[in-house]
Parts: sequence; structure tokens; C-alpha cells
Amino acid sequence: MPVVTLTTEWRPDDIYHGIIKGKLFSKCPEATIVDNAVNIPAFDILHASFIIRNTFNNYPKGTIHIICVHSEAVKEQNYLVVKARDHFFIGTDNGIFSLILNSDRMRW
Repeated sequence: MPVVTLTTEWRPDDIYHGIIKGKLFSKCPEATIVDNAVNIPAFDILHASFIIRNTFNNYPKGTIHIICVHSEAVKEQNYLVVKARDHFFIGTDNGIFSLILNSDRMRW
């Protein structure tokens, strides 16, 4: 059973919070979805990276960490999936992975 964490700038009562959880459960009903951190100040990737950097190792190996900070919908926006330290990270290509993983070798 996969563990999926959410780190977002959305509040728990925000419509987007419900949409992403609903979509995740629809696509992967056996997943355990955990709010790692919510209501991070909008676009504050430094705050988000600090939280993720200090929490992700407490989850089981193979956990998928979805990062929705600095996540406005822009058609030209690039997204990345990074595997590092036996965890998977999904988020916007905005520099946050370097902040989370520092000098770890990243696999794209």
C-alpha cells in the first residue's frame, strides 16, 4: 500500500485540497494519503523545502511526496519526478528539489 504525502499552500478547507485528494483516491484507492504540511505561505518554496527536508525521512521508503507550493497553473510550467534516498518527489521545476536534497545526486 503506497504512502503519498501532500505538502501544499492550500488550506484544509480549500477546494483544491479536496480535488487533489479525490483524484488521488480515484486513481489509487489503496493509497494512504497524508497531509505532511498544509497552508504553507503561498509560493514560499523556502518554507516548504525546510518542512519536506526535515520530514520526508520519517516516512517509509518508497513514499511519494507531492509538492504543491508555487503551483499556479501555467501551460508552460515544467514538472519533475525525482527519486532520491529511496523516496519519490513530484513537483514544479522551480528549484525546490535542490533546496530539499541539497547536493544529493538526483535521478530524473
